[in-house]
Amino acid sequence: MSRYVLAIDGGATASRAAVVSSDGDVVGHGVGGPCMPLLTPEARERVARHVTRAVEGAVARALERTGESPPLPVAAVWAGLTGLDPGADPVGWLHGVLASLATHVRQAGPVRVSSDLDSAVEGALGPRTPGVLVYAGTGSVAVGRDETGHLHRAGGHGYLIDDRGGGFDIGRMALRAVVRAWDGRGPQTALESSVRSALRVSGWDDLRRAVYGAANPKAVIASLAPLVTDAAQRGDTVAQAILRDAAVELAELAVAVLRRLPVGRSDAAVDVRFAGGVFSSDPLRLAFAEAVTDRLSRAHVAPGLLPPLGGAALLALDAAGLLPAPPMAGAVVQGLRRGLTGT
Repeated sequence: MSRYVLAIDGGATASRAAVVSSDGDVVGHGVGGPCMPLLTPEARERVARHVTRAVEGAVARALERTGESPPLPVAAVWAGLTGLDPGADPVGWLHGVLASLATHVRQAGPVRVSSDLDSAVEGALGPRTPGVLVYAGTGSVAVGRDETGHLHRAGGHGYLIDDRGGGFDIGRMALRAVVRAWDGRGPQTALESSVRSALRVSGWDDLRRAVYGAANPKAVIASLAPLVTDAAQRGDTVAQAILRDAAVELAELAVAVLRRLPVGRSDAAVDVRFAGGVFSSDPLRLAFAEAVTDRLSRAHVAPGLLPPLGGAALLALDAAGLLPAPPMAGAVVQGLRRGLTGT
């Protein structure tokens, strides 16, 4: 039986793949284009090309490093994909992708497809570990896992409806603060100059064209979130208030999920992990930890253990029967951390 598995993380920004050995050693890594929702045949074909490129890169590096002869046999494949269509057949779709790679990789065990949230939770919390993950990138969502492995979710309803505390929400609050300052409805803020510079605008007419005329207004607005952190760190009170509000919204996601978990209604400590680009902001991250512990003093707030690709690798190893039971699984997690994050 092969001692390698293939892990795939199909995210909205990029598709990533890794070949991982049974001890958690990442022997090959590859990157492809974004994995947009698999809602149409055209989208599935496009995503197939992106995932294929990622897998080709990972397998090519694995063959070079291990000295194995192609095709590389893998004991299991696990793909965590964003935007799954419940009416589609993602497993069949993934089998098609693997078939196109038959000269590079030979699937010799189970093939599984899940939501990218499943692999994100597995990576953030660790194998079979209960707790809560709050993920904030462009949007925001919290997912909790109980002792039985069941998942409980809050948020993740999309930027038009919710996604409070995510990058889009923070960017939109920055724009709102700027136009309020221009109108005289709100206080002056350092965000005015930083937004002008970032979007190359001089006033409302330019700003309207830059946002409403953009091919992807959502991405334009979300790209402004780091400006809020920069302004907050320079002492701008408007930016600081935006980050505090975002942190409270993200903490409320965690608390909402915890209420559904037995550990959230007991005296036991509980892990609250965080991940996503928004948490690269030091002021927001500190405010989030404070807001969570204010609401639940027993919470242990910390970064996720592994990125979603690491979670997909853990799930693939488990599906192949190669993941040891705790505490030995900790060594596998450490190996994945070294290979995927360099820490």
